[in-house]
Amino acid sequence: MWKFGLLVACVFLLDQSVARPSVGGQHQDEPVMEYEAIERLKKVFGLPERPPAPKRHFRPPQYMLDLYNTISDPDGIVRFPNPLSANVVRSFPDKDVLHRSFFFFNVSSVSTTENVLDAELHLFKVRPRFTSKFMMRRQHFYEVRVYQIMAPQLAWQVEGNRLVSSRLIGLHGSGWEVFNIKPAVRDWVADKNANFGLLVTIASLTGSSLDQNVIRFAKRKEHHRSKEPILVLFSDDGRSRSASAATYESAPTNGKDYDYYDSASTNQEILNNYYDPSPETQQQWRNERTNTVEKSANRKNRTRVERSAQRHPTNRQFEPCTRRNLYVDFDAIGWSGWIISPKGYNAYHCKGKCPFPLGQSQKPTNHATVQSIMNALRLQEDVGQPCCVPNKLYSINLLYFDDEENVILKQYDDMVAANCGCH
Repeated sequence: MWKFGLLVACVFLLDQSVARPSVGGQHQDEPVMEYEAIERLKKVFGLPERPPAPKRHFRPPQYMLDLYNTISDPDGIVRFPNPLSANVVRSFPDKDVLHRSFFFFNVSSVSTTENVLDAELHLFKVRPRFTSKFMMRRQHFYEVRVYQIMAPQLAWQVEGNRLVSSRLIGLHGSGWEVFNIKPAVRDWVADKNANFGLLVTIASLTGSSLDQNVIRFAKRKEHHRSKEPILVLFSDDGRSRSASAATYESAPTNGKDYDYYDSASTNQEILNNYYDPSPETQQQWRNERTNTVEKSANRKNRTRVERSAQRHPTNRQFEPCTRRNLYVDFDAIGWSGWIISPKGYNAYHCKGKCPFPLGQSQKPTNHATVQSIMNALRLQEDVGQPCCVPNKLYSINLLYFDDEENVILKQYDDMVAANCGCH
């Protein structure tokens, strides 16, 4: 919850700094305030430094876009947990552009303190250029093996390297093939100097080598970027998980939906009675006039009693504790150049009074209920009203580029106020 409050404070400070330019030597501290606000906001999002906005971004891998859209709503609020409950999912492009069977992914940006939950090599199988009729009749499946290269001198041979994944793929058709290479990536994260890349081999079921033109995987600069190989890494970066983090759900209605037509029907009945009052309605009006006189006298007595007891006015004289809009615009902050999605989100904030007596709609805690009673009785001068704060917080996902053009999907807990109450 403190992160959410910090975010609200940072956005407020930033808005104040932008809204009030320095004129005639006034507000000289505002540039410093803006810098401090951005620095604190970076800490909320776990950014060691403010990523620069490159002049030109390549399109993110379709896998990362699909993953974000599957588990998040348009504002980034988490609807479903990330695969393997990872709070960080990264995609790395293949850095090698010269060799068809060699792949290299730079994972040096991953901290050694992160727990690698899984790592997948995504290769797009393109349609074969040609196949003989004999091969089409006799060979329908081939074995693809992925080796972790253990030393630079072993880059082009199988012997001495570590087999990390293998599977059978069909000769015909095209599409994505996924290989689990978690052991290799764990070694690279633990020792950045141990990354010598991957070797991918293709052989028939009899073990004989195969012409690379028969089964081929897309490589950088040879095919469309949407088909280029990527390494997808699922990890837990060690941030503490909040117990209040929740998946997206619609606002509760407490079993009641507002019906406009019912309300209109009631209003029409009132108008009919006004223009054509029945005897019962006339008697009701007389009673109301009598009650008005009595209420006026009672109001004077009640005012005297309330002043003597220093009680609070009724709830109607206060703005109740409710959820208000608080839109975080990444473009206004200056982060739209590297954040892919969302472009902003509604964090909401809680505002309003929590006077005695607290209703169940305000979802008060027992402590808040007791505090409101003690505040009303004025038995202790320094006891204030309960505070209007979030009862529940949602998590959001952020999809963005880092400074090495890697695409990162990161989950942040306690970023959106789901509802408000008195605490």
